[in-house]
Amino acid sequence: MVTEYIESEKLWRSQKLEINFSSLGKAILDKLTESCLTNPDRVLEVYHENGSKLTVEDARCQTITVAQNLLKIGVKEGDTVILYSRPNLKITPISFACYLIGAAVNFFDINLEQDVINYSFEKLNPTVIIFEQEFKTKTLKAIECVNPPKLKFILSCNSHQPSSVDEVLFKTTAEIESFQAPEISDPFTVPAFLAFTSGSTGMPKIAIHSHAMVLQGLYNGWWQLPPQSVVCILCDLRWICQIEMTLQPVFFDVKRVCTTTREKDLTGELEADIIHTQGVTHYSVVPMLLLDLLRNVQESGKISILDSLQSVLLIGEVVPEPLLPYAKKILPNCKVIKCYGMTELPGMVVSDEMEIENQSNLNGGGALKDGFMVKIIDEDGNKLGPNQKGRLLFNSEVPILGYLKDDKANKLVFVDEEGWFDTQDYAFMDDNKLLNLVTRSKFLLRSSTKTIVPSEVENIMTGHESVLACALIGHPDPVQLDDDIGTVFVVLKNHQNVVDDEVETDLKTFLKTKLTEEQLQIVRFLRVISELPLTTCSKVNRKKLKTIAATEMSEKYSLLF
Repeated sequence: MVTEYIESEKLWRSQKLEINFSSLGKAILDKLTESCLTNPDRVLEVYHENGSKLTVEDARCQTITVAQNLLKIGVKEGDTVILYSRPNLKITPISFACYLIGAAVNFFDINLEQDVINYSFEKLNPTVIIFEQEFKTKTLKAIECVNPPKLKFILSCNSHQPSSVDEVLFKTTAEIESFQAPEISDPFTVPAFLAFTSGSTGMPKIAIHSHAMVLQGLYNGWWQLPPQSVVCILCDLRWICQIEMTLQPVFFDVKRVCTTTREKDLTGELEADIIHTQGVTHYSVVPMLLLDLLRNVQESGKISILDSLQSVLLIGEVVPEPLLPYAKKILPNCKVIKCYGMTELPGMVVSDEMEIENQSNLNGGGALKDGFMVKIIDEDGNKLGPNQKGRLLFNSEVPILGYLKDDKANKLVFVDEEGWFDTQDYAFMDDNKLLNLVTRSKFLLRSSTKTIVPSEVENIMTGHESVLACALIGHPDPVQLDDDIGTVFVVLKNHQNVVDDEVETDLKTFLKTKLTEEQLQIVRFLRVISELPLTTCSKVNRKKLKTIAATEMSEKYSLLF
């Protein structure tokens, strides 16, 4: 990964891609066919709960069978297939078959409420909906409300009724070897999958990923994976990293470990059991779930059950500074990698694959992957140079396609006709041409004269020996409405949410002696809670904390001074 800084244009550019862009489905089928000649029994994915497996031969035969049957029922390029399900053995070949015939796949967010489901069905306008029985009622309610005009089939993926995927899609109808996949019209514009954003600021948006975008993300690599690695990511299907990870075992000699456990039900104990039992070598995880894992093995005295781990890839949000040395202490022989990506971009766009002790103060970022360009701009749109903090913009050799049927959102994120995409993150490029992610712009705390970065205060607070985790939240000053005031939510290592005056005074004194005068003008309150609320993506739910801070401040908060 080589990046150059072009001073005259104030932009950073990585080296060009060397990829043969084609149909994603054809690339998958070619790889499966090649692997079948040498090792048809190689396991692509295994499920922790029951040991069920998908082999290379299974994947190839089932992909072709499903593709044939999708064509038979009239699914074609440009149609959308919704997969409203948790991970299961049928999801991978169904998604591969859709890619093969040019239909877009939507891995539906299983955590959505009914009104958002209705909204999403209307926007997606699916031709086929495949649902897990658990979500049947919500599916039928949405169909009744929206009545998608293109909808032809509603299929269950875990029942044996006539309207099931077993009866409609997995029934062999022709010779496998004679199948000829239709050509897709343009790998740079035809959607391969439609991915939900988190929806943390309103209705979730739906990002379009072309066949070429997926291949760019795949070959840029979430990891540098040695042959016969065992990879695992414990998150719901809708995550882009989970979607891309279904492809890794096909293109590389690795095995993927899956679980049917919903992300919101994951615990450190279950994480440890999966890693130990399945021999996971490469684990992708959000910071809060990694913290749960490390605390679990440390408190149980069973650190050795993580001996198989060779690397941990931290995803989803900025990594709290104290987490890295803590991880190094518990996992001294494991590489911890920070990275950066977005649902809207082609896979991982930045990663830092250095050892922890060499990562210095580099925030959630690193070196640009191939095929990308970066600009940093201020609030007025002026370009900034090295070490200047501002809004982070990306461009790519493979066009970024933005959001499905959302002109308003697309106008906000595409800043010009050249395709520069505003991530709405706050970052800078350093002297080593490495990206340093500071925070989401919406999380900054601002007044008329200053701006406070939450992670800087949070890293100070977690330096206290009693503090496990914390989050700084800004909310409007009831007097100066244009200014923010900040509340620090603190989780203690003993998880107490009621503390005596001595502990509280100690926490406040520690914070007041560490923060600058400017920070103290905005950071005004501290509150101890038993745990930080999390989103369905296991990220800190700052939106919920902001609501709590604004509504309960007068009764339950402790003034810093």
